[in-house]
Amino acid sequence: MSKQTTQLSLDELKHVFDSFDTDGNGSLSPEEVMNVLRYLGMNPSTEDIDSIFISTDKDVSNTIEFDEFSQWILDKVDITSKNDLLEIFRLIDLDNNGTISTDELRELLYGLNINVSDREIERLMQQADVNGNGLIEFDEFVKSGGLWTRIKLTVGVVRSFYIQAEFDSLARQYNQLIRLWVPWYEENLGVTLDNLQNELDAPNILELGGGTGNLSAAVLERYSQANVHVVDSSSKMIDFLIFSRS
Repeated sequence: MSKQTTQLSLDELKHVFDSFDTDGNGSLSPEEVMNVLRYLGMNPSTEDIDSIFISTDKDVSNTIEFDEFSQWILDKVDITSKNDLLEIFRLIDLDNNGTISTDELRELLYGLNINVSDREIERLMQQADVNGNGLIEFDEFVKSGGLWTRIKLTVGVVRSFYIQAEFDSLARQYNQLIRLWVPWYEENLGVTLDNLQNELDAPNILELGGGTGNLSAAVLERYSQANVHVVDSSSKMIDFLIFSRS
């Protein structure tokens, strides 16, 4: 169990989920996800949203339910990582001056559908503003808790969705370019498969360096009963994936 998992409660995850679920029907539509991304300055295409749902919507219902959303957070959003927190902080720091002001916090909470009064916003600022200068600096942001945890998670989810969409977009471009510049690409895939052992009932296959997944898909098609374990450190989006038809 990760350090983060022990710190997060179902209530905290549900509050984050509700910030996305603007119509309150218990699931997230593509439109709701797109609206939150747009609020934080991103401009996702329909293809980008499709990529997010392909990765998140495990039951293929074209909505993201709470259990799917919670698993995504635990897998993709790490608010114990200073590197991740810095990227989250930068999304909140709208004027890029290295601090979060009361106005920036108010705009963020409004855009993320987190309903708090001006007095509560003042208390939030005071809670995190250790040096009393009226601004939240990064070190103060890292140490902040309470509602700040919910804010970090919510913005972190948006960031992780965007990273997923960007990775998938790059993968699509890669697939187009490699087939354009390397006409024998498909033939090379076939040769690679032919060099594998011929036991079609192999229970487990390990692939090092999954890339865009083209070889993974081809291996899974040929070894249809196998668990294909893919390890890839080339992107933060793919650390360890397991594909199985069983």
